[in-house]
Amino acid sequence: MQQRQVAALISIVTFIAVLLVVLVIDANSQAKQQEMLRQATIEKISTLQVSLEKHINTRVLLTQGLIAYVGINPDITTEEFTRYARELYRTADGRILAIQLAKGNHISHIYPMEGHESALGLNLSERPEQQEAINRAIRLNRVLLAGPIELVQGGEAFISRGPVLLSIEQQEAGYPRYWGLAQVMLDAEAIYEEIKVFENTASVRIYLIGRDSMGVEGDRIYGDAALLEQDPAWVDVQIPGGSWRLYATPQTGWAQPISWSQRIVGFALALLSALFVWMLLYTPVKLQNMVRKATQSLKENEERWELAVGATDDGVWDWSIPQQKIFTSPRWKAILGFGEGEIGEEELELFNRIHPEDLPGIRVGLQSHFQRPDERYSAEFRMAHKAGHYIWVRAFGKAVLDRNGTPYRMVGTLGDITQERERQSMMLQHLKLAALGEMQGAIAHQWKQPLASLMMLLAKLRVGTKSPEDQQRVLADAEETVSFMGKTVDDFNRFFLPRSAHDEFQPLESIEEVAQMLAPRLRNHFVTVRIDHDKPLPTLQGSVNEFKQVVLNLLNNAIEAIEAARRSQKLSESQEGVVSVGGFVADGVLNLHFEDNGGGIDPAILKGLFAPYCSTRHKEGGSGFGLYISRMIIQTVFKGTLSAENGPSGAIFTASFPLSSEG
Repeated sequence: MQQRQVAALISIVTFIAVLLVVLVIDANSQAKQQEMLRQATIEKISTLQVSLEKHINTRVLLTQGLIAYVGINPDITTEEFTRYARELYRTADGRILAIQLAKGNHISHIYPMEGHESALGLNLSERPEQQEAINRAIRLNRVLLAGPIELVQGGEAFISRGPVLLSIEQQEAGYPRYWGLAQVMLDAEAIYEEIKVFENTASVRIYLIGRDSMGVEGDRIYGDAALLEQDPAWVDVQIPGGSWRLYATPQTGWAQPISWSQRIVGFALALLSALFVWMLLYTPVKLQNMVRKATQSLKENEERWELAVGATDDGVWDWSIPQQKIFTSPRWKAILGFGEGEIGEEELELFNRIHPEDLPGIRVGLQSHFQRPDERYSAEFRMAHKAGHYIWVRAFGKAVLDRNGTPYRMVGTLGDITQERERQSMMLQHLKLAALGEMQGAIAHQWKQPLASLMMLLAKLRVGTKSPEDQQRVLADAEETVSFMGKTVDDFNRFFLPRSAHDEFQPLESIEEVAQMLAPRLRNHFVTVRIDHDKPLPTLQGSVNEFKQVVLNLLNNAIEAIEAARRSQKLSESQEGVVSVGGFVADGVLNLHFEDNGGGIDPAILKGLFAPYCSTRHKEGGSGFGLYISRMIIQTVFKGTLSAENGPSGAIFTASFPLSSEG
């Protein structure tokens, strides 16, 4: 009787254990499907994000041109304004409601006048709903996007607005420093209609916040706030002076259909395993017959187990380090196109299938893991497929050490991430498009003063000069100004040109080039980049433009961190922001560090900082992709690592690059 009870108890425990394993596999499969759906939603709304940024930033350039024109023509007449504004309006493809000037904050010029007569003479200082946005634009002396705002003449608009400040020469001539405001009225309904069309086309629901460019702190702009209760995916739309946040969920929701077939197979596997244990422990049959049945049952159970494990799309590997052999599961072999018996277990045979460019980084990563075995090992690299091409794979593993601290075994999984890498490449392109928007703003800032100078030179020619020598001097000055503007465009254009994946470059020189491109923004935010040129560093090999993309992300993050520190009074308004850049070589690895005085990163998000959708500056409009893409570039292009920690006065980002034996 006791034997029967023991057999029954062990069978029940076996049933529960196998069933729990199957349920865990099923839960992982469901979670993976949820993540893929969220990733697809992010990719969809990134298209809308790029479209909105392009639409808005193009209109901002019109506002900056209008500011420059009025800045050198403070006595502009209605006729002059009409001629100038008509050209701007004609190029705006119907999405601009009106172009306005507000001298002394009273609307003094409007084009077109028809339909906007009631706004003429309006004192913007008496409009409380616009005061905060107006004061912010004047305080920062830059073009900002305000709204949406209900217009007195009817309708709704977003306003691209900036202050007109006159030069010292004009002030000495009796003009006030602050002339007034220049603003371009964007048709809000056109933007809403674009979002509605996108919702129908992409099968998503949209909720947009960030009134007056205030990001997550701004009020609703479009959509139903109830969408926030459904764990939406989101991206940030970068606009002048701040950002909007774009939330989205699939129209059908996040729920995925349950795979009942997998659960039924798992239940059957658990039941058969329990019956097998019962028969093994209790049934007193002929030993030979029992062994035969047990062997057959075990084989069937292994096949069913392979079926359940196969649902995760990952293969299993078991590395016996002293014996230099690696056992691989059938699924592992299938990922590389092999069947059972078609590939050996010799360590060298399997390592030779790794792409030669990825192998040094893998060896460095394994040595690092052996020194810190409590952490999970992970790596992404290319392996040769049986068909002759390379596929991208992701490996996870954990080593086991003996009493002397020497690794003798390592077990893990391998999954095919080729499609995921392609999606990551698309995300990188989206990030570059977002960076292009920032570059457009930087070009506009670089052009502001030369454009004003050029228009003053043209005004001199129009009024007339005293002699042909004076005319030649004016023309030479104009040519020099145009040449400077052209060089600015060339400098920024080179940043986005495709480059070789095998460039050889000096990292500190490339960092300095990025800092020069960001010079207007750095000056605007009172930030200095200090590069330590005292220590000579070796050159790097790889795509120099991909390297510059990482540097651009890190410097932009530092600027935003310093601005946040000023807002929270960790830094005073007059205190200089500093980003220190330097490097050193240790154990065949070049380490570059970027340290700012922005107060550091919240410890709550530091551990998951490089995960997708994680950002150090959500409130300031961070997208959550910059650091994720930066680490991906360092890992895949340069086979290195990117890490972050908090220093005495701010964040420290360290990029590590393995050097070749020749370097």
